[in-house]
Amino acid sequence: MGNKVIIKNPNIASTIADGNCVLVPLVNNMADMQVIHTLNEVGSFIWNSIDINKNIDDYVKLVSEEFNVLEEIAKNDIMTFFAELEKKSIISFRN
Repeated sequence: MGNKVIIKNPNIASTIADGNCVLVPLVNNMADMQVIHTLNEVGSFIWNSIDINKNIDDYVKLVSEEFNVLEEIAKNDIMTFFAELEKKSIISFRN
């Protein structure tokens, strides 16, 4: 799975509030304020790092270096984070 890239759902708006990233789905170009997702510091860092040219291994390295954690721990956390976002249709994976 390390070579998969992450694609942000274009119908998700993001902003920064109190230092954390807030994700809001758009329905008919309007924010659905009933469904708001607030990311913690690490989640916000990852969200702001998402780029079509990066794969999961790249995010593991970024998080490991930025937050001074072992790559194995970073990978487990990142996979859980991405799985939750995919389940909520906030992101998708592409080979």
